[in-house]
Amino acid sequence: MAKALNNLQLFAESLGSTAEMMLGEEVRIDKPTVQKGHKAFGDLSAVIGFGGDGVSGVLSLRFTQAAALGLYEAMMGESLERCGPEVHDCIGEIANIVLGNAKTLFAARDVHFLISIPTIIEGPNHSIRMRNRMAVVDIPFGFREHSCLMEIALELGERPAGD
Repeated sequence: MAKALNNLQLFAESLGSTAEMMLGEEVRIDKPTVQKGHKAFGDLSAVIGFGGDGVSGVLSLRFTQAAALGLYEAMMGESLERCGPEVHDCIGEIANIVLGNAKTLFAARDVHFLISIPTIIEGPNHSIRMRNRMAVVDIPFGFREHSCLMEIALELGERPAGD
């Protein structure tokens, strides 16, 4: 687990640079904490898996409805009354970019993986359950008055012989 925790900075770095690029402003990124039990948070989550030689995991970005609408407004320049397909696409794309940027950072450490397409989960105060053997770390973040959460479930294993 210590090895996995040492790589969390790459996800936080990717989140910060992605948010700065997409929102045109810095985000607050708080101290990561190891999740104990299953945490219920938010109304919408963008969930995206990744895996490759010696690494597998799941990244989820979790938003309240107000935060998701605020993100959409900051990126697209228009406000919406409720979350719909446009907001779902927006948070899914943010998750895709965050993980894509993290993939580039990991590649510089000779860790390579593939990324799935994002899935959007919607429902008040929902929880996401990860595989038991994966360490799940919460990285709270926020922009403007909104509080959000990035969850990382990460498992680093041995690379196949010959790599």
